[in-house]
Amino acid sequence: MVLKLDVISKETIKPSSPTPHHLRTFKLSGIDQFAPPIPLPIIIFYSLNDYDKVENDMRTDRLKKSLSEMLTHFYHLGGRIVDNQVINCNDEGVNFFEARVNGHLSDTLNNPISEELDLLLPKDITFINGWDRKGLLSVQVNNFDCGGMALGVCLSHKAGDTSSLGLFLNNWAALTREDNDGILRPELDLTSVFPPRDVTSYVHTSTGSPPQKVINKRLAALKAKSSNELYVEYPTRVEAVSALIWRCAMKFVRMRTRSVESVTVANHAVNLRWRMVPPLSNLFFGNLVSGAMATLRTESPPELHCLVSQMREAVSKVNGEFVRNLRGDGLSAYWNHLKEANERQVKGVLELFMFTSWCRFPFYEADFGWGKPIWISTVNWRFKNSFILMDTKCGDGVEAWISLDEEDMARFECDLELIAFTSAENI
Repeated sequence: MVLKLDVISKETIKPSSPTPHHLRTFKLSGIDQFAPPIPLPIIIFYSLNDYDKVENDMRTDRLKKSLSEMLTHFYHLGGRIVDNQVINCNDEGVNFFEARVNGHLSDTLNNPISEELDLLLPKDITFINGWDRKGLLSVQVNNFDCGGMALGVCLSHKAGDTSSLGLFLNNWAALTREDNDGILRPELDLTSVFPPRDVTSYVHTSTGSPPQKVINKRLAALKAKSSNELYVEYPTRVEAVSALIWRCAMKFVRMRTRSVESVTVANHAVNLRWRMVPPLSNLFFGNLVSGAMATLRTESPPELHCLVSQMREAVSKVNGEFVRNLRGDGLSAYWNHLKEANERQVKGVLELFMFTSWCRFPFYEADFGWGKPIWISTVNWRFKNSFILMDTKCGDGVEAWISLDEEDMARFECDLELIAFTSAENI
């Protein structure tokens, strides 16, 4: 069944009280300035009882009211970025869409199709530079015929990272269910950690053209296999799944290029909060993320345990000393290095794979007063060779959102090793 959706209303939600004059100019941190101007999209699904239009209207009104109040805590999200330097906290607000879905939530959950999931996200987003000019946050409430709900939220990457998105959602949820103890005031001054830079000469480049196809598979059984390898002790779920994806990706690169030797780079996003000395609180809102690059020049895809070791070594280098260097000249050097890798990929010199793990972030705790989510999803970032790893609801599996061009995707899906370690279970 094809998902049919009608947007029935759109309005702008502004902070419930004006932002004080002394907070009207919000400086971007150094990492914020280098962050790409793209949305971080998430869709949160809730299973509710039989359809009741009045009840749905009440829930939507509660969301609008609590969002307005929450914007006084995250006041900069109602503003607009100026010259990649500051956010003008002018209380322009965030876009809020309400949509009615002609269908049952179970149909979407049993057969999630990326093109249909896209419909559940706010209609003002695009995956091109400049999205943040339309706003830093956007919301869409989707009410299904069965009474189920999907909440689509997009946060501009210029404003924050995945940890920031989780912090905002759980604060908003706590406020909506009137749980004052669950509201944790964010730390917003990241410029004291990463001072602003002169980035007038820096232009962000994407990792390629949009792919033609996206798949969603749950890679569940790999951890046990990797644990049996004598050379790697206690691989994490993320390490194991990333190694499998990287190895299978190497195979299609070799098939496509017909090259005896290939150079591949796996760049894993790393949360810097936990790696600073002393560690920073998860209450810090903004971009506190860097990449750990593992490079392999090989004639054939290495064994999984070798790839886990390579990634683990790269991540281990993102330590206190690394962060101290980032706070100095290292930040510009890192982003220039990543930009150079992107350019080399365009030229066909190497293949760059971008990994982002959303695992262990508390998205499944976002209870707005009608229960915890039954599924959390994202959609494709539309960037070639990107992989987003997410928890399954039970917490012991990993769902991988794969973004490849059509030719590579066809080879990737048919990889027998990938099929062997991919669960065919429903969500």
